[in-house]
Amino acid sequence: MNKPLIVLEIANNHQGDIDHGKRIIREFGEVCNSYTDTFEFAVKFQYRDIQTFIHKDYLNSDLKYVRRFLDTQLKEEEWQELLNYAKEFKFKLICTPFDEISVEKVVNDKFDILKIASASFDDWPLVEKIAKTDMEIIASVGGASIEKIKRFYTFMKNREKMFALNYCVSLYPTKYEDLNLAYITYLKKLFPDISIGFSTHEGNENPFTGALAYALGAEIFEKHIALEDKNKNYGINDYSCLPSDLDSWLNELSASLKIVGSVENRDVVLQEELLALRDLKRGVFAKKDIEKNKILDVEDFYFSIP
Repeated sequence: MNKPLIVLEIANNHQGDIDHGKRIIREFGEVCNSYTDTFEFAVKFQYRDIQTFIHKDYLNSDLKYVRRFLDTQLKEEEWQELLNYAKEFKFKLICTPFDEISVEKVVNDKFDILKIASASFDDWPLVEKIAKTDMEIIASVGGASIEKIKRFYTFMKNREKMFALNYCVSLYPTKYEDLNLAYITYLKKLFPDISIGFSTHEGNENPFTGALAYALGAEIFEKHIALEDKNKNYGINDYSCLPSDLDSWLNELSASLKIVGSVENRDVVLQEELLALRDLKRGVFAKKDIEKNKILDVEDFYFSIP
């Protein structure tokens, strides 16, 4: 990417409701329109083959994630409608497959990037399947030790894959004192040849997290998005943001890009600095007339401004 990539994670916040999913894309797309000169934008979805992903003995259970995934399923034609709608708003498309069948679906549906979730980071049968595709990959490292991260990095490098790593804290929501954004710089130093991103799960009280992550070296930013609908009893969780939250967050991140700048831009500013400093630099002045060919010593001149 020529610009930082902002990934808007819809996950199951579409509620299995195609109209609600479109509304999310539309309202967040309107926010993103103000920042397209600064960022690339993508929306991210999640694919699961429910019949195999959930054990058959638990398909009728009330377990939190089982019910959530079952209750928010979309039909194939609804998925295509939602993906096409996102393209209308110039979003790139990213998808997280949670099983091997879903990897094939991600490829067939022609997503731009494939995302590996933190929970699947060391799911080696799934990672092996993903590595056999020709897709670019972003992987979140939430909950992974540095040994696991190095193993994943080596695995992908040996297969000459194009991939990036997202620093992530898999606590929902994440307390600010648990973010430890310094780890982004640590990963940048360990893996200087790949992009490092930041996948966020904190609340919306502080809009500066993206800006700080960029200052520490992040180039990819993933943020969960959602909309309320009281008539349909759709709420939002503590780690998803509303359009107004995203606008504030992007505004601070955009300012961070200007403030951090680049090495090349410093050379441009340097010429202006020299002119600004000229009147503060001391000049060399003769104390008296100096004859031609005289060998100068410190008694012959002095320093003063301007």
